[in-house]
Order: sequence, then structure tokens, then C-alpha cells
Amino acid sequence: MKYIFGFLLVFVYSQSIAQELVTSNTCAQCHRSDGVVLSVEGEDVSPVGGWMASVMAFASQDPYWRAKMAAEVADRPNMKAEIEAECLTCHAPVATAAARADGTPYSREKLEGHALGLDGVTCLSCHRIAPEALGTKAGMSGNFEWVKDETVYGPYKDPLQRPMLMHTGFIPRFGTHIESSELCAACHNLDTPIFDANDKVIGQFPEQTVYSEWLASGYAEAGETCQQCHMPGLSNDSRIALMPPFARVRNTVWNHRIVGGNTFLLSLLKYKRDAFGVSRGEFDFEKTIEDTRAFLASAVELNLDVQSGPDSVDVVVQLTNLTGHKFPTGYPERRAWLHVRVEDEQGQVVFESGAVDSLGNIRNETAVMPHRDLINSDRQVQIYEMIPANFNGERTRRLLRVYSKIKDNRLLPNGFREHGSKYSKDVRVVGEAIKDRNFNHEEGSDQVTYRFAKPLKGSLRVSCELIYQSVPPGAIEDLRRFDGQDVLQFLQIVKNAIPPMYEVVVNATEI
Repeated sequence: MKYIFGFLLVFVYSQSIAQELVTSNTCAQCHRSDGVVLSVEGEDVSPVGGWMASVMAFASQDPYWRAKMAAEVADRPNMKAEIEAECLTCHAPVATAAARADGTPYSREKLEGHALGLDGVTCLSCHRIAPEALGTKAGMSGNFEWVKDETVYGPYKDPLQRPMLMHTGFIPRFGTHIESSELCAACHNLDTPIFDANDKVIGQFPEQTVYSEWLASGYAEAGETCQQCHMPGLSNDSRIALMPPFARVRNTVWNHRIVGGNTFLLSLLKYKRDAFGVSRGEFDFEKTIEDTRAFLASAVELNLDVQSGPDSVDVVVQLTNLTGHKFPTGYPERRAWLHVRVEDEQGQVVFESGAVDSLGNIRNETAVMPHRDLINSDRQVQIYEMIPANFNGERTRRLLRVYSKIKDNRLLPNGFREHGSKYSKDVRVVGEAIKDRNFNHEEGSDQVTYRFAKPLKGSLRVSCELIYQSVPPGAIEDLRRFDGQDVLQFLQIVKNAIPPMYEVVVNATEI
């Protein structure tokens, strides 16, 4: 009888907890390293340990995202509730789910001091998503379904259930979808409303299409998922839980740092956290920044060929995208460009395109730099980017003013089929790149020729680098048109000494 009574106590206790959506601190009781267990050669390989210094963990504390959301609200104040609810759905998903369960929308004001909201994209954000709607439009743009019971999905077929049930009220279960790209599509495919001149919604704009790009690539056809690159399995045998002591050793433990390319945000969090308040006290941003830079370095291959003619020199640059989506991908402001510099024997610059200053401004940049196959002037720059336009066909940085695209020449993934997926219209090439025969869909590559007059004598030193930028200066300048605490706070952070606003992805030199 005492065992039955004990079981009922656990059951009632578990059910009461299951009504609450817990923070990462609850999960950290078992899924964070103590320095020995869940460590391999001194490196913390625990799920929570890796996640704590990730972009995901600080999704709701990202000062740039907060400023952009505030600017969108200031631009359309009558839509404040809708804008904040939509943004917070993916940047604070568990807190949003909890608010919706209570019948109220989540808002920016509720985020302050709210542990569940400040947890960002926390453990339950992914592990509580139900599989039914994944991979469909209904399951994207943050409209994913949550499981109705106490289930927490994981990648292992034989999880120990009772310890988690007793401590959290949740039951771990195996779910094949937890390792699928469709899970990531829940937030990383995002549509925003298109308004006509009378502010009437007339459609949806594909603001982010990471999943759609992958779906149209050879990676999807080969069955290679987002997680295989962004959460690579650590092959060393390790446990994933401190407790119980008899927790199983796993052959593969998934890396929860979930790195991408946003070193700018990570650097802001590292150097400027006191300016805007970071809720957690223990995190290793330096390791995540290091991993992110290494990850970026593996994203693109660059080959350089210098061809000297009688009167001119051609520098032929070949770029090949090694990622499973466009490069760069995600938020529209992100861009990459080629910086080519040619010097003579005395170190004097003979030709240069794409030079950048310490604040990330590209020399000779204009509002829209067209895609080019041949560059023969230092005023021409090859920039890979997606540029949105408003209803009048002008470039806009306001997401809720976007009507169409002016340009999308981002490097395509290998095996890209522009008409090969159900979301083809969302990922097609836009602008001059359509006519460029060296902009290769099948190989995911682009070849650009730089031509300049040949010096009378002497050898040349040619260097080329591909530069990536997650937040361009133009995006920051655009925010200066708006007031509000979040905007002013971000501008104050970047006003003084800040980390470099760009990263060199890959480079090559030839003499």
C-alpha cells in the first residue's frame, strides 16, 4: 500500500509541475556538467552547458532584435500587440506558450524580469514541439503545435523516464522529428504580411526562407539535416545527465551551442552585457565565438586565379557555397561581399574593390549594388544579399513595409533546384544574377572576374577575402529615426568601442 501511495504522490506532484512550463534551470539540475561528468577532455558537452552561451539562449535579450522590434512598433503603432506577439513567439516561445495557455498575448513589457521569457529559445522550446504540422506552412512562422500531454521529445529510443518525471513532471519520449529540418522550419521559415498602399494585407512575404532553401538543395535530397551541421554529434561516449548515477552512456551527444554566423551579437553579449543586463551569471561566450568563427570558415570555399594579358590583368575569383542553404541566409540584413586588393612590388595599391573601414562600411557603396560577373572599376563591389523593397519599389529596412525583392544573389547551396520544391517561388534568384552564366545553381558557386590595367613592370600581390556581416551600418543608421528605450539602449551600446562588425569568412593570396 505504501508503494501505491508513494506512486500517487509522485503522480500528483508531477501533474502539478506539468501545468507549469519550466526554465532551463530546472533542466540544468541533471543536464549540466559538474566539471567531471558530462565532460570530455575537460570540455563541457552537456546540453545545458553548451546552450547557455548560445544565440538561442539570448534570443529574447538580443539588443539589436529588441531595437528592431521597437522600430517596427514605432512605424506601425496600431499593430503593437500583433508585432510583439509575433516576434516573441520565436524569440521567447515557452513564455509565449504559457501566456497563450492563460488566454493572454505575450508582450515586450511582460518580458522584463520574467525568467521564462528571458530564457529565450530554451530547452522546452524545441523538445515540446509536436510533429504533426512540421514542414507545412501551418507549422512555420512560429505557428508550431505543442504536445498536449507531459511529453518531452528527445533523440534516444530508450530514455529513462522516471527520474525526469519525478523532478519535472515531464516524460521523455523518442521522437524522430527532433532530428529533422522540419523542426527548425518552425521558426526559421518566416512570412510577414504584405500591405498595399491603403495598408490592407494582400499577401505574405517570405522574410526568412532557410528551410525552403535547404529543401531546394541537394542536401535535402541526400537526407542531410540542419542539426547535422549546426548541432554536430560528439562521438566520444558520454552521459547526457548527471543524475541518476546509473544514467546511460551515449555514443553520440549533440552539441547544443548551435552555432551559426552571428559573432556580432555574441561579442555584444560578451563585452557589453552590463549595459543591458544579462540574466545568467555563468556563460562561455569566448568558446561560442571561437566555434562560430570556425563554423563560418567552413561555409564557403574560395579559389583565386590570376591571368596576365598584354595590357590587362584578370583576377578570377571562384566561390563555392558549402552550406545547406543560401549564404548568407536568415534575416534580410545579413550580407557578404568580396574584397579584392592588388599591390605592386612597392606595396602601392594598383586596384581595390570592396574595402571596408573599422565600422563595417564598404567603400563606394550605394543603396543597391547590382550583381556583377565582371568588375573593372574600384567603384564596383560584388555583394551577396537579399534586398527588400516597399510598395513603391524602393529599398526598405522595415519588415512591415516590404512588398517585393529588388535583389537576391546570395550564394546558392549545392544542387539547388529553383523549381524543385513546393516553396520554389520563395527562394528564386532575383536581379542581374539570373543572367549570369557563372552564377551556378547546380554547384552552388559563383565566378567573378576583376580586370584592371597591367602595370608597366614588376610583380603583383593579389589578395582576396570574403567578408560576412550580420548587422550592416546602414541598419544601425536606420534605427536612429526612432525613439524608445530599446532603440536608444542599442545605439548606446554601439556608440563607443565595439567588437568588429564583420568577419572574414575565407581568404586567399597569390603573388
